[in-house]
Amino acid sequence: MKFSHCIRRMLLFICTINSIYSAPIIFDLGQVLVFTDSMAALGQVGFVPFLGCALNLQNPLHARVRIFEVLEKIPAVGENYPLAYDDHGRHLPNIMCDWLSGTQTPERIYEQVLRFVDEHPYEFKSPWEQEVIRRVARLMFTPENFAKTRKIYPAAIKFVQACIESGHTVYILSNWDAYSFDIMKNRYPELFNLFEDRIIISGTTGTIKPDISIFQHLLTRFNLNPDECIFIDDRPENIAAAHNLNIHTILCEPKKNFLGLSRPDYQLLNNQINAIICSRIQAA
Repeated sequence: MKFSHCIRRMLLFICTINSIYSAPIIFDLGQVLVFTDSMAALGQVGFVPFLGCALNLQNPLHARVRIFEVLEKIPAVGENYPLAYDDHGRHLPNIMCDWLSGTQTPERIYEQVLRFVDEHPYEFKSPWEQEVIRRVARLMFTPENFAKTRKIYPAAIKFVQACIESGHTVYILSNWDAYSFDIMKNRYPELFNLFEDRIIISGTTGTIKPDISIFQHLLTRFNLNPDECIFIDDRPENIAAAHNLNIHTILCEPKKNFLGLSRPDYQLLNNQINAIICSRIQAA
């Protein structure tokens, strides 16, 4: 009896140590594992409309700002969205929240943008600007086109694999529409297969970060203890929402390399994960 009691205590000790040294790690996608291929995006929009804008003394690089201004003027279906932002810190118009939450299909939103551009020519400085907006909208709201402009950071797969090899369980929690995400999953199985079915996207839950309900959905679905989780995201408002649920957080801030390209510092992220694990060990 004493021997079996010792065995049980030893097994309990091993399980406790394993739970302390490992953690559920929840990854955002954009700017953490995935980035926008600017050249692919430019190729889809085309050089001629940008040149036309430039010849009319307009800055063609403001196209992203202008599409947001247009989208702000198109009524959304959903209401009471949280204050969400894109990778560059721009507030997302409500109709984009419709897109990301699955409230409206991308095809439906694209049709509304085209109609607005055609019916409100006075909103634009030139026909060239109208054409740029049409093409940017086609890129954004055609799932195949949008997916083509998203690429995996070269070191992302190795980093996720290293997390798994260290005993961590990995998850995805991302603001992403369901249509282009399915294309992404099929295009990059070497990344997404690492997560198996542990993936939550806004397009299938009907809510977007930083609304805490999407975090709660993930915690409930996978029976996770927030105190044991580590969440990695590039947006401060998402980090704050997770922190309010007592989830450990890491703000991913991509750094520019010598070519001027932004890349996450995965070594730094690894060090930050280890620091959180060490703090748990000290508190145990």
